[in-house]
Amino acid sequence: MSLKALFEEDELDPRLEALDLMTSFHSTIRFLEMFQAAIFSRRDQNRSVLSVYQEYLLSLGLINTADDYPDIVGGRMDNPNEAQARRNLKYPMGVGSMAAYMSINLGVAKEIAADKIPNKISDKLKAEWFFEDFDVIKDEAYENPTVSRVITRLRNAVSHHNFKIRVPSHLIHKSDIKDQVEVTFYDTDKKQGNDFYAKANFRTIEKLMEKIRGSVYVFHNCPDFEGDLTKEDAISDYVGSCFRHFARAYAGRGLKFKYLKALSPEAMYELYLSAGVCEVSRSDHLKYEVCLAVNDKACEAQYIDIPFIGSNRWGEIMIEDKLYPLGPNPVEWMLTHEMSPLCRLDRKIISMLELALAN
Repeated sequence: MSLKALFEEDELDPRLEALDLMTSFHSTIRFLEMFQAAIFSRRDQNRSVLSVYQEYLLSLGLINTADDYPDIVGGRMDNPNEAQARRNLKYPMGVGSMAAYMSINLGVAKEIAADKIPNKISDKLKAEWFFEDFDVIKDEAYENPTVSRVITRLRNAVSHHNFKIRVPSHLIHKSDIKDQVEVTFYDTDKKQGNDFYAKANFRTIEKLMEKIRGSVYVFHNCPDFEGDLTKEDAISDYVGSCFRHFARAYAGRGLKFKYLKALSPEAMYELYLSAGVCEVSRSDHLKYEVCLAVNDKACEAQYIDIPFIGSNRWGEIMIEDKLYPLGPNPVEWMLTHEMSPLCRLDRKIISMLELALAN
């Protein structure tokens, strides 16, 4: 069976379904608008959730009489229109909201995150990008398509509305709607003459979309600290990993982070003298030279202060002659407290990288 025939196994045309989904998109956005307005309006904050929801249904033109409200939201117990009334509830939480979710997070986010998505494939990448959780991924052009190619073809399927959202009978017993819903994707490359087909439950698709979203934002934040603070170089090694992390985005411009080099007491003293500093307060940090290169040519030296945790006062750190408690997460304190030399480390690093390129 061809991949196209596999996608068209049921008789429903996804393009015709798009009309229903358009209504559902509209209803989902209207739902968010009305509830957000109620939350931020002092006049409406004391209203019940039920009354806001009833007003929402009314705004969609779905309510003409009291019989159009299901009994669960204030309708009659013996409502003759109960079945239709319950269908009125489906819009904000139905497949339309899932389709809208995919349109943004697969259709649009893929373009935003394009340069952060790996253009290669391995067993490790398959696991990291949740491809192993798909029921099917078939690309007629490649036996093992790259991460970027798979996501591009999923994006194409969403953009051309060649996807279907179903609740198949074998998943109906699942307790969560995200596990019940199955999504199939189809894409064709008419120039190259090869098709693509994929199938997974919505929870897997959601995990993939979060991975795409996270692949963008991870470049704007320091990576998590995974070292051992009892080791002497744990913090300086972590700062080095942060430099490598942010420098990746500048690799195309020839910039490379090489290493951090701790200054000797003599070199540190000479640096302070050259800067006109005659007296230095006591602080638990050392000065490091940041070694960068552009197109393999060493850049002018830049410096960063990196704290250390003294074995004689574990849990505290001295900065400018004053002791500060580090709290339960010392690294988080160093990255966020205004007195720490590593506060807003992301900005410090990016500033240094930009300066190296400018010079």
